[in-house]
Amino acid sequence: MALWPAVFAPPPPLPTALPFVLPPFVPSTLPFPAPTNPSLVFMRFAWRVQPRNYLLFACHATNASAQVVQVGRWVNYWKFGGREKKHPELVAADKVSDKVGQGVEKVKELAGKA
Repeated sequence: MALWPAVFAPPPPLPTALPFVLPPFVPSTLPFPAPTNPSLVFMRFAWRVQPRNYLLFACHATNASAQVVQVGRWVNYWKFGGREKKHPELVAADKVSDKVGQGVEKVKELAGKA
């Protein structure tokens, strides 16, 4: 009878690992470590309960690891130059739009003085 929960348990969280094939900017624009916390809590629960639930522990360990890797990919892409390396044309477009914005501000400033 103790085997039935393991037989009907869901498979490891494969959909969590799916975004690894997508570019880093597709999964989320603002990741944060909060989705990892419930997995860590359930990992502790699976380890502390008697008898230990290794399947639950493995599922949540996989999920927590995937979340941490996703946050790392996002930080690398948006904060540590990954975007500039992958898409140099976007950096050039950002510089042009900044220059245009500065020009518009100068024109507004000059129009306000006249």
